[in-house]
Amino acid sequence: MFRRKRPSVRLTLYGKPGCHLCDLADEAVGRTSRRIPLEVDHVDITGDPRLEELFGSRIPVVTDESGEILCEGKVSETRLRASLRNHAQSR
Repeated sequence: MFRRKRPSVRLTLYGKPGCHLCDLADEAVGRTSRRIPLEVDHVDITGDPRLEELFGSRIPVVTDESGEILCEGKVSETRLRASLRNHAQSR
């Protein structure tokens, strides 16, 4: 019997260096990727005026491939998995 490989989910994690919450979000994404196949792009908002205005006070921010925000602020593995489940069901 062959198991179907689940397609990976592409996420973007917006943050900046020295941001404690961003580091915790990165760890939560890493733990989540052990259960759910994820491809994660890390984007440093520092120096990009548009991103700093959009996400500056909200980081870390995790979005899906369409740019929809899945989690922001205190990102935990539990919140991220719930957001991914809800996101998958709404598609």
